[in-house]
Amino acid sequence: MARPSRARHCRFGVRRSVNTRVTPQIRDCQSHCQIGTFIIDTVFLATYNPTVQSDAYTLIAATTRSCVEQLSDLKGVIVESESRDYQEVMDNALQLVYSHHHRLVSQLFPESFRSLSLDQLRSGPFGQDLLRLARLARGQTRETKELVLEAIDSVLQLLFWPAAAEDYSVPRAFWDTDLGRMLALAKYRAYDPSELVSIGNAAQQLGVTRPTIYRWMDDRSLSYVRDDMSGRTFVVRRDIDNLKRVASEF
Repeated sequence: MARPSRARHCRFGVRRSVNTRVTPQIRDCQSHCQIGTFIIDTVFLATYNPTVQSDAYTLIAATTRSCVEQLSDLKGVIVESESRDYQEVMDNALQLVYSHHHRLVSQLFPESFRSLSLDQLRSGPFGQDLLRLARLARGQTRETKELVLEAIDSVLQLLFWPAAAEDYSVPRAFWDTDLGRMLALAKYRAYDPSELVSIGNAAQQLGVTRPTIYRWMDDRSLSYVRDDMSGRTFVVRRDIDNLKRVASEF
C-alpha cells in the first residue's frame, strides 16, 4: 500500500512521505532530457531526408528549449535546498532535549535544575553539533567523514538512547522528518559516491533479500545514507565488504 502523500507532524518537524521527494520539476526535467536519443535520431533523419529538414529542426529547437527551461527550474529547486535555513529545526531539537532533561532532573533533585535560555542551549555542545551539521547539509563547510559521523552519532545518542538500554536504534521514520533529513544530507555529503552501494546491489552481493538489508540497516549492522534530493538510500560499501569477509571465514 502506498504511503499517504499528506504531510504529518512529529516532534522533529514535518514528516514527508517518499512521494513528495520527486518534485514535478524533476519529473518534467527527466522526461524532457531522456529524449536525447530522439533528437539524435531526428538529426539523422533530417540529414538523409531533406524534405523533412525544416520540421525536424524546428522540433529539435523546441524540445531543446523546453529541456533547458526545465533544467533552470530544477537548478532553483537544488539551490533552495542547499540554502535552507535549519535554525527552526535545530531550535526544536534543542528544546525537546531540554524539556526531557528538565523532566529527569525534576524526578532526581528539582533544586538542582537551572533554567537556560535558547541562546545558551545553542552555544552548548549539542547546539554546536547541530550547527555544524546544518552547515554541512547546506554545503557551506567540509569536514572529514569521521568528524561528521561522530557529530551525527552524538546527536542520535542524545535523542534515542534510553537510560536503561545497552544500545540505541533510530526509527526509520525519523529520516523523513526535517531534522532527520538535515542529518541525512550532512552524512551523504561526507561520502564519496564510490563508497556507496544501492539497496538492490547490496542484497545481491550478500545473497539476501532486500527486507534483510533493511533489517540490518535498522539494527545498525549496515551503515547507510540517504540522498535527500532523490530519496534513494545507499549502503556503505565498507560494511558490505566486512560482512562478506566474516561470512567467508565460516
